[in-house]
Amino acid sequence: MPERGQRNMAERAQKEDREKQPDVSVVIVSWNARQALERCLDSLFARHPQLGLDVVVVDNQSDDGTAAMVRQRYPGIGLIENFGNLGFAAACNHGLNVIDQNSPYVLVLNPDIYFTQDVLGPLIEFLGREVEAHVVTPRILNPDGSLQRTCRRRDPTVLSLLCSLGGRADFSLPFRRIPSYTYDDLPPDETHEIEAASGSFLLMKRMVLVDTGGFDDRYYMYAEDLDWCLTARRIGFRIFFFPQVSVYHDKGTSSRQRPVRALWHMHCTAVQYVAKNRRQDYVLPARLAIYAALWLLFALRLPSILFKKNTD
Repeated sequence: MPERGQRNMAERAQKEDREKQPDVSVVIVSWNARQALERCLDSLFARHPQLGLDVVVVDNQSDDGTAAMVRQRYPGIGLIENFGNLGFAAACNHGLNVIDQNSPYVLVLNPDIYFTQDVLGPLIEFLGREVEAHVVTPRILNPDGSLQRTCRRRDPTVLSLLCSLGGRADFSLPFRRIPSYTYDDLPPDETHEIEAASGSFLLMKRMVLVDTGGFDDRYYMYAEDLDWCLTARRIGFRIFFFPQVSVYHDKGTSSRQRPVRALWHMHCTAVQYVAKNRRQDYVLPARLAIYAALWLLFALRLPSILFKKNTD
């Protein structure tokens, strides 16, 4: 539970936010992540008292008291209660449709992110200073302080998708090495342009949201961030990794509750991503072989997930 001092800071920040035009609109999609969301919101307000924050929480019909907690603890923020679990993309679009239209920056944030420093201030300064930068993400850390490699990614190729879903960061064939689709070859302490960021933390200029129109809500969960980043880059927007500030991400707070379903959607969205964005690269027989390989990987990984679930 948050400390009393943190609660008071959060409450004061919410009151001040209601009295001024927001600097950043924040959308958080949550499902059965009440404790993580509470920590996220407390740290968000506590670490950014200088900013006006317009926050909208979209709850995908949690049964852990998430909505009641938000109403009681954070009466100054928006709350959308969905009648069912719509998945991430559709729920996030609901939030993006109701945020304040005057805020110059928009942040898509996962409920299991938490802040230990002022992160938004330096990121906003970076976006304001760099005319050619349109989307930015900070260094995203695991709870143990190690870097989450997926916070800076390349557009996945079919081979890198297969390697990733197979549990391999990279793979070597007799004639060439298939690299990881994360930027492991670049220093993690240097700012650089990337092809795709993680949907757990996407800070963008308002015009990026306007021109992209939000996420493709045909993705239930996973890969919607890869697809959105590709759409943004095709329009002409540029995405950057800015490691001078960091957030922590307790990854998988919601998906760990239903591991089989999470694995299913992971492979479903991989098929969707290939069908939508790599269709032109392969003739039909090749695409069918790729889809078969993706579902074969699901079948191979399922027994270990079921075994782990039954032994927990």
